[in-house]
Amino acid sequence: METIAKWHFAMLNDKKRNQAIENAILDLNLNNKIVFEIGTGSGLFSILFARNGASHVYTCEQNPIMGSIASKLINSSGYSNIISLYPESSSTLIRKKNFNIKPDIIFTETLDCGIIGEGFQEIKQDIIKIANDNTEILPNNINKLGVLINSNSIVNLNKVDSYSQIDISYLNQYSTSTYFPVRSEMFESEWLSESTLIKKYDYKSIEPPESFFSITATKDGICHGILSWFQIELGKQEVTTKPNSGSHWHQAFHPLENFIEVTKGQKYHFVLNNKARIVEKF
Repeated sequence: METIAKWHFAMLNDKKRNQAIENAILDLNLNNKIVFEIGTGSGLFSILFARNGASHVYTCEQNPIMGSIASKLINSSGYSNIISLYPESSSTLIRKKNFNIKPDIIFTETLDCGIIGEGFQEIKQDIIKIANDNTEILPNNINKLGVLINSNSIVNLNKVDSYSQIDISYLNQYSTSTYFPVRSEMFESEWLSESTLIKKYDYKSIEPPESFFSITATKDGICHGILSWFQIELGKQEVTTKPNSGSHWHQAFHPLENFIEVTKGQKYHFVLNNKARIVEKF
């Protein structure tokens, strides 16, 4: 039996996220506006755009199961005459010569815990191709924040040593070097810094292959990595995945290849590459 990723249920039950996006839609002047949505999902937000005055909504979904669900929901909504659903990726759709719409608004919510894992860069290139200077893009900004963290229990989700005098560390060649999802509040940990802005993302600017950031330690300790989360800016609305925020998203843990001993008051410099791997800058 075909199925869908289980996180769809948690996502659609995330009332704070849903309400923030609906409020952002309500904040827009949708009269005579064309909307292009990348990632239809269940079809919920296409319907909200249509219900609140969009003249037409074009939306695409490459997952055939979700596309089928969205099609049924849209057809039963009473707005199927102004919602066009395409069962393909935005890249495939935009390459078609007969798809030459000029959207007033582009909306996408295709982010994983570390922002880039759901095809962020590819979708960004699609948006750059189809947007113009007057196109309003939601989210308009995505802020990645992080802290220095000490947590053996989180590290051990991605690293092994030995058991009963048997070395099992060979497995570590397959450890994740970029980031992995974690419910940080479930694990014993110590924050060694205040939260710091690591990087700003948007869907218009050209990104360098690497970016740089610094974090000042507020405690002495061994730093195992950086715990990050994001804030999505949707006009006047905001969605956060900060620990204990109640978000359906996990946080992201970025392991350091070599743990570092940090000293209170000392600033530490890091490099973030476009695959979201973080390394200390010496």
